[in-house]
Amino acid sequence: MSKVKKLKDRPVLIFDIPDIIWNEIHEMVNESRFFKDHPLSHLKEHHNLGYSEENKWNDYQCNISPYLIQKSFWFPWTLRLAEKYCKLFGFDNKAVKRNILLPCRNSFQHDDFYDIWTNFAYKGNKNPPHYHPPADIAGVIYYKNPSLEPTHFYDMNELKKSVQYPGNEQTMVLFPANTWHEVKEKQDDDERITIAFNLNFRTI
Repeated sequence: MSKVKKLKDRPVLIFDIPDIIWNEIHEMVNESRFFKDHPLSHLKEHHNLGYSEENKWNDYQCNISPYLIQKSFWFPWTLRLAEKYCKLFGFDNKAVKRNILLPCRNSFQHDDFYDIWTNFAYKGNKNPPHYHPPADIAGVIYYKNPSLEPTHFYDMNELKKSVQYPGNEQTMVLFPANTWHEVKEKQDDDERITIAFNLNFRTI
């Protein structure tokens, strides 16, 4: 299905993204870049805690169009990996009686249909420690990260202790959404592109 590794001392799984799925990620990022470079880009950008005129963690952040998610094989591939994740970590003892879904979110601050978005980061940008309530599982796709600027995953009981994942390109991570994580201030002049998303349980 996909090569998988576990990050040391953290409930974080790292998946290699197959080329056939990676082609769909290209399409998602190309659409987001079109939004970013458009004269009306401000109409598509997010306005939330981590992305505002006063506190711009990433240079540009925008949603991915629902039709790209609905037509993709990335979507069901990720849901199946999330099921595998739950069974491996015993994430929820009712996991076998639940479905996992990419939730819908639609608000002025974060104009998504599906809870998935693209981040563009350049020198000086950062993602301070944060987590993703009220989701159950969070994920990140590392599309472009030439300087291998790592994501720091913290112990939920000790925020001074972190384990780093360098963010290798063409990989995806899944982790509990209540895990504090961050990316330090970007020091290099290159471009970093990631796609972040949240997954929720749905009782059946």
